[in-house]
Amino acid sequence: MGKRIRRTAVRTGPESSAVELVRVQSMAPTGATVTADLVGLFYSRYQAASLRNVRGSLADFARFLGAEPAAVPGVLLAHGNGPANALVLRYRADLLERVGSGTVNRRLSAVRSLVDLARTVGAIMWALDVPGVKEEKYRDTRGPGLDGVSKLMAEVDRRQDHKAVAAIRDRALLRLINGMGLRRAEVVSLDLDHVDLDGCALEVLGKGKRERARLSVPPWARAALAAWIEVRGTAPGPLFVSIGKAGRLGDRLTGDGVRFILAGIGASVGVKVRPHGLRHTAITALLDSGADVRDVQKFSRHADLNTLMIYDDNREDKFGKMAAIVDGLVRQREASSCASMP
Repeated sequence: MGKRIRRTAVRTGPESSAVELVRVQSMAPTGATVTADLVGLFYSRYQAASLRNVRGSLADFARFLGAEPAAVPGVLLAHGNGPANALVLRYRADLLERVGSGTVNRRLSAVRSLVDLARTVGAIMWALDVPGVKEEKYRDTRGPGLDGVSKLMAEVDRRQDHKAVAAIRDRALLRLINGMGLRRAEVVSLDLDHVDLDGCALEVLGKGKRERARLSVPPWARAALAAWIEVRGTAPGPLFVSIGKAGRLGDRLTGDGVRFILAGIGASVGVKVRPHGLRHTAITALLDSGADVRDVQKFSRHADLNTLMIYDDNREDKFGKMAAIVDGLVRQREASSCASMP
């Protein structure tokens, strides 16, 4: 019976193969190979920009279980509905002791998605019911500010010798992340083919998108890109790469690499900086300029206008203004009460 199912799977294609292998696992005493196949199918559903985080989430859960990532589906399926939920609840408690709420939710989401896939292919009939944690988004939307960005640019321009190549690259990074408000995942996913210098445009794969959007590149960002491409060369491949000794170009730059580079530049001039903070600075600067909030949404590419309104509220410190009004009213009442006392 098992052999007949495997032959059918080969005829119907790779995804059907994964489905049938999972069904074989449910009938077989062991399933290490099958669960590895399910993990492979799970990874194939994600874009490159998200895949690294998903792999990290599954690896973290595997460490909690004391298993390899490929064995995670087998462990969960073997537990069954109630015990599996109890296991993930314990993992949730472990996460809360180690990481922030955003990371907790990302890692739980990866585990839930894996279980959902197992249910989709017919390996199980249940789902995980473990909720995430309440997360407060965008508590700090200020970033380093325009003065901080100016200091970063000045520091990049000052770097010379063997760092000259890196300085040219880093100026282009700063122009895209701050000047265009791009996310670091969007920047590192760019290939040379996604750049149209003649048309002053970039093809950017936005957060959660399947297709790239064509975005206009302002003059200073275009000049920085042109200077970097002249150094990088015109060979196909990643637009931004690591740089080794003597200016030797390496592999595609990662999101962590961008964070490390910007933090290093910031440390040289006493500015605390992270990639998303540069994006925050750009968005806040537009709001400060009096630009219409819906026009700013076109720039930030936030799907939900309410998210952008958080920037606006933080920028104006509306809580502080309301608190000051209440304080004034209380003081007036106190003064009035004192004046009426005999």
